[in-house]
Amino acid sequence: MKFLMVLFAVLGTVICAPLPDAAPEIAVSSGATVDGKGETKTDTYMDNADANKDGQLSIDELLEASGRFLPFDVIIDAFKMADKDTDSFLKGEEVGAALEEAHLLATMEIAKVTAADDTDENGKISAEEAKNATDIMTNPEHFEEDIATADADKDGELSGAEIITFIVLQQSKRLSGDNDAFLKPADNDGDNKVNLEEVTTAVKGYTPKAVIEEAFHQADANNDGFLDAAEHLLYKQLEGSLIAAAFNTSFVVVDEDMDGLLNSTDTLKLAESLQIDGIDGAFVSTYFDLASRSEAALIDQQEAVEFLTTGKTGIPQLFEEFDKDASKTINSDEASAMAAELALNADPFKAAFAAVDKDANGELSPFELRAALVDYDQKSAATGAEAPA
Repeated sequence: MKFLMVLFAVLGTVICAPLPDAAPEIAVSSGATVDGKGETKTDTYMDNADANKDGQLSIDELLEASGRFLPFDVIIDAFKMADKDTDSFLKGEEVGAALEEAHLLATMEIAKVTAADDTDENGKISAEEAKNATDIMTNPEHFEEDIATADADKDGELSGAEIITFIVLQQSKRLSGDNDAFLKPADNDGDNKVNLEEVTTAVKGYTPKAVIEEAFHQADANNDGFLDAAEHLLYKQLEGSLIAAAFNTSFVVVDEDMDGLLNSTDTLKLAESLQIDGIDGAFVSTYFDLASRSEAALIDQQEAVEFLTTGKTGIPQLFEEFDKDASKTINSDEASAMAAELALNADPFKAAFAAVDKDANGELSPFELRAALVDYDQKSAATGAEAPA
């Protein structure tokens, strides 16, 4: 309880753009008076953030005003929660609501990170604990620099708003690296930006056409028809949430008996309704059995999302190549062969295999294999080891 009280005290400040770069201010009360004239903190925030002075805030304006102080996903989630009329703008009380949501989400993020990564349970994250925390350390190259910057009281540990500052610093430093992989394959003219057609080509996996288009248009902050490096990070954040929303809507439509499960025919209908390129009847009939965790030849919504957005370039392809005994599981020998073929570091991959093999039967289902590869990839990124191609 004392820890949470400290969190709220630390976070009980105001985001007002522009702010000095060193200020890890997070923010929010919609009703506190700033001066004797009755102007509120929300009014002050609105005055600074409303770049085009139209009396409302777009997601781009909110990100511009607060992106140096809050993780992008916190800002986006707060925007969506506060946009009650779903018109993609915040007006009046919605602005204060968004700031309050941002405060709450940031507080929850700090509590979550502390609970997960504070191994010595002292209420703070040490440099060593942060180094082992793949949920917050996303750019190892700038780790030492960002730890030192975020540690405002110079006690060698992160707590409260310092944790948020560290996450934001790591997030911003990750931009150039992420965009090398995303932009270069499609950026034919070398101008470090891509249009919608180029993004569609560059997107890995299988993403609903409408999601690509909507995420692109929302991320294109200056409406120039291109995404630059910073806009790409927003695109990635938006893409994930829009995929979930698209599946939520379409799944209900094709699930006619409302049991929360789909057979292969229904799954093909789902793919067709979402307009996912590369997913056709042949793909579904060939790989559908790999999508289900059960023997009932039915998949739930989460399995449908993973199945249809992974596509032929993911788990089905690996099973086709390495499941030599056609058991629809990958045993330890097959996993070793996979690690060798994919040039994975053997010991970390074995550790990832063991970590996700919950029933300790020495075999991984398709979804356990995916979890093992994700675990390996995250830990490799944190330690600098070679990750899967």
